[in-house]
Order: sequence, then structure tokens, then C-alpha cells
Amino acid sequence: MLALDTAPPGVHAEPGDLHTSVLGERLLVPREVLTALSQQRLRSGEELLSFLDTFPTACAALFHWSVGDCRRAAQKLGSQINPGGAGTSIRRPEPAMGAMDPDLLP
Repeated sequence: MLALDTAPPGVHAEPGDLHTSVLGERLLVPREVLTALSQQRLRSGEELLSFLDTFPTACAALFHWSVGDCRRAAQKLGSQINPGGAGTSIRRPEPAMGAMDPDLLP
């Protein structure tokens, strides 16, 4: 598990990229990202990835990004946390869909 820690000054997130980096057992995250997420009480890089992947609209609201920007950031973070993996493990349809009739499911 990668503990969240503050990135050096001068490192800032931009739409689609949190600009995180892995240093040993720590995930360095820009201060403004940690501040925006403080209410979420996230403790690890894996929890951050889960939040971004599960709640892209909440991420978009917190960072003033588009949902697509948040999904790209989640993919990049997933690639950092799990090198050689597929990034995030959950793939959702574009656009997101509501509940479906169970009889129509494959």
C-alpha cells in the first residue's frame, strides 16, 4: 500500500494528470489535490485510485475538470500504482447508463 504524501513545491495537477509520483512506499501528490480531497479521508494511493475510478463526477466537481479528465487521471495513476497492469480495473460504458432491465442483460 502506498501512503499519500505531499509532492515537492512546484508540482501541480492539471486536467487529466494528477502529476503524482511513487517514491519507495509513498505516493507523492500535489498539495492542492490533497487539500481538495481532505474531506474524503483517503490514506493510500490505492484509495485515491478507487475514489477517482468510482466517483469521476465527484472528482470533476472537486478539481473543476471534466469527467473525461478524471478518467484519464485515474488511468495514469493506475499505471503508476500497478506498472505493467491495465491501469484501473473497472471499465464503465461511455456514456454511463442507468439501471437496465435484467431481462435485457447478456
